[in-house]
Amino acid sequence: MSRENSPPDRDVLVALNRAATAARLMSGVVHEVNNALQVIGGSVELLDHQPSLPATVVKSLERIRRQTERAAATLAELLAFTKAPLDGRERFNVRESVSRAIGLRHYAVTRLGLTIEMKADEQATYLAVGNAGYFQQAVLNLLVNAEQAMAGRHEAIVVTLKGETDRVGVEVADVGPGLSDAARASLYEAFATTKEPREGSGLGLWATRSIVESFDGSLEVTTGPTGTTFVLWLPRG
Repeated sequence: MSRENSPPDRDVLVALNRAATAARLMSGVVHEVNNALQVIGGSVELLDHQPSLPATVVKSLERIRRQTERAAATLAELLAFTKAPLDGRERFNVRESVSRAIGLRHYAVTRLGLTIEMKADEQATYLAVGNAGYFQQAVLNLLVNAEQAMAGRHEAIVVTLKGETDRVGVEVADVGPGLSDAARASLYEAFATTKEPREGSGLGLWATRSIVESFDGSLEVTTGPTGTTFVLWLPRG
């Protein structure tokens, strides 16, 4: 029996079940945290209108306000991702979807000491045909893959939007160690991973290629000793 058709490891299945359970809990948790943020924001507004506040208190209230707004915006993006329609295809803005995906990975990337640099022609229009929800999932998979490849390196993941006559692309480039011949041979196999089950199910690249191909797109990869680059293509909208 080939590896692709063999049953997945028990630890992988348990990790996938845990992820599915977390997804079910997420919506309720987001609403609860949003309610708490609204209370905090309202309290800041009340305090802000008190007369003769010390300068240090005013500065602290402004910091709380900014962080509250930032947290609320992140939660809104997360909720939008989890509730995105996953049926049918549509014309959508690739630039907006990629920006949202990068925003969702901001905390994780910062914690790893990495940055994400997005490059795009400001005058260009990047419209594609597909499903915005699935597309964002595919981009997130590529970002997570790049983060894992660059663990311990304080450098930038470079995301570049590309436009051709009949297609639109998203290039995600890392400066990790590259892919071995063995890793490349099983790159798109379901459940093929070198990570621990807690870190990855081995479905990211498999799902990404499946998503883009279902919308008549493609996924390309180039790799070498100084990094790996994936380019996700979809038909131009």
